[in-house]
Amino acid sequence: TSATTVTMNGDQKVTANFGWNCYTLTMNVGSGSGSIVNMPSSAGGCPTNQYSSGYPVAIVAIPASGNVFTSWSGTDNDSTTSTTVTMNGDRKVIAFFSGPAVPTPTPMPTPTSMPTPTPTATLTPTPTNTPTPTSTPTPGPTPTPTLTPTPKPTPTPKDPSADTDGDTVLNSDDPDDDNDGCTDVTEQQTAAGSETSGGRRNPHNFWDFFDPTRDGAVAFGDLLLFVQHFGTNDEGGTALINRTSDPLATPDEGPGSYHPLFDRGAVVGNNPWNAGPPDGAIGFTDFLTLVSQFGHSCA
Repeated sequence: TSATTVTMNGDQKVTANFGWNCYTLTMNVGSGSGSIVNMPSSAGGCPTNQYSSGYPVAIVAIPASGNVFTSWSGTDNDSTTSTTVTMNGDRKVIAFFSGPAVPTPTPMPTPTSMPTPTPTATLTPTPTNTPTPTSTPTPGPTPTPTLTPTPKPTPTPKDPSADTDGDTVLNSDDPDDDNDGCTDVTEQQTAAGSETSGGRRNPHNFWDFFDPTRDGAVAFGDLLLFVQHFGTNDEGGTALINRTSDPLATPDEGPGSYHPLFDRGAVVGNNPWNAGPPDGAIGFTDFLTLVSQFGHSCA
């Protein structure tokens, strides 16, 4: 117990041992198929999936292919894909997904027997006079229809004197002006839902496609890399790698280090994935920006 006694029948030495008050976060999938990511994986000196009292843990539900997220159970806000869990005790959260409905097979009709036909007498027809054939006019040639080609959409004109990504190739000759992995034509798609194929983006904004692995798709590998850099900053611009560096020219120093590839600033467009240049700290807002682009692909 924390309160005890010491009988002084001589010199005595006592030692008090203290430990972190760690609470456990348990995560399960209740239905459908998907996964749960928690950030960070622990806090306050506690083991993995354990946190000090009052710590807010960021979690996100990631549906598997063909599934969609429906709801949480046990979080601070059960209705959003990304939410938090405040560790004021042991907590258990459950993510629910729903997959495509399985169609019910249509039963085949039972075949019915056909009645046996009754034979009838065959009548011999009376011959009739054969009419004299008349000449049939020869049809003229059918005119060939003229096909009118469908005009292709004209992309937004480029400034031929500019070089957005600094690769010494002018925009007029560069298919990817900002070098973010999405071509200019792809980024200028405007149809609803085209963001998943790289559309509804600015071809002169490197930061609106969150793909640190540079494989053409925002996927689970990008999320795992992001977690390794979560919580870092550029130390006021004095770090070896800072947010004014060319993100593709400067090497990544690995887990626990700051790199601008994993950092985004405030939204500068009409959509949550239209992020701006880095703000110097890799945190929860950057995590939400990555989640808003999860599944987008320019591959």
